[in-house]
Amino acid sequence: MTSVRWQYQWGLAKKEWASNQRLQVISLMAAMLFVLWCHVQLDNWRLEKQADAQAALVAYYDTQAVAKEQAWLERAKASEQALASARTGLWSATSEGEAEAKFRDWVQQVAKESEVAIDRIIVEVGVAPKGGNWRPVRADFQGKYQAGAWQLMLQKMSANTPVVLVDFEQLNIVNSSNLFYRLNLTAWFQIDTETEAP
Repeated sequence: MTSVRWQYQWGLAKKEWASNQRLQVISLMAAMLFVLWCHVQLDNWRLEKQADAQAALVAYYDTQAVAKEQAWLERAKASEQALASARTGLWSATSEGEAEAKFRDWVQQVAKESEVAIDRIIVEVGVAPKGGNWRPVRADFQGKYQAGAWQLMLQKMSANTPVVLVDFEQLNIVNSSNLFYRLNLTAWFQIDTETEAP
């Protein structure tokens, strides 16, 4: 029964199609618009995939060019050497207190070896520069000036490794009965609270 009804409906549709030119024109236009839409969508997809492939190809060529350049390897080695060299110029401690004590002991030891007396010494840890993880430790000290011994102390301090910077030096030799010196030094410390200093 269903088959008969379907054949009947199909016959009516064919008859309507054959006799109705407006339906034929509208159907033809709809089919053409659908084909045109499919073509546009496929073209957009093709262009998108072509752009992706082009970008991937450019990235591949860039990678190949960089891989062939020996300069990058040389720069990496030079950077590693510069970093190792910079680290040898830094002092190390596990806390601010240890940094202060270590620098104070060093200053007093060099002064003692040079036979220079220290009457007053102040050691402080400064603030780390922005983006850096090292800290300046500054020593401000003064004592009685002794010709020869004071110069020897300065020479030892300037030649030290790790590096010590002489920020300020002052000699008061106007009054011969009260000769004194004053020095400000800075040492840069890597303060690592997670591991013990070597």
